[in-house]
Amino acid sequence: AAPSLGAISIYPNFLFSMLWVAPFLIITGIQLLCSETTLFSDLQNGDWRMVWLPALAALFCGFFWELWNVNSLAHWEYSVPFVQRFHIFEMPILGYAGYLPFGLECMVVSLMFGKVMGEEGYS
Repeated sequence: AAPSLGAISIYPNFLFSMLWVAPFLIITGIQLLCSETTLFSDLQNGDWRMVWLPALAALFCGFFWELWNVNSLAHWEYSVPFVQRFHIFEMPILGYAGYLPFGLECMVVSLMFGKVMGEEGYS
């Protein structure tokens, strides 16, 4: 994951998604190396909540972020390689898939900082 972050500058049209996914993979990899609980630990018990809830929450929020973006005076427009068709608001429909790993990354980062601050973490 880490080398792909450096390679983004060379192949941005092919590795742009690693900008979102690589930090998540790096943090999860460090947790595994330290034998800590990860976002995926509950999957062995068949509990998918720690994976699906943050991913779907980010997708839900992303829909409203894009809704509010489209008519704001200062708004952004997307240039997502290979998928510049079928927009919902300003975002290509396949671009919404990027909110799923973004939600996982937000969850991993928040739990990591919670652990640093002395919180229980995954429960």
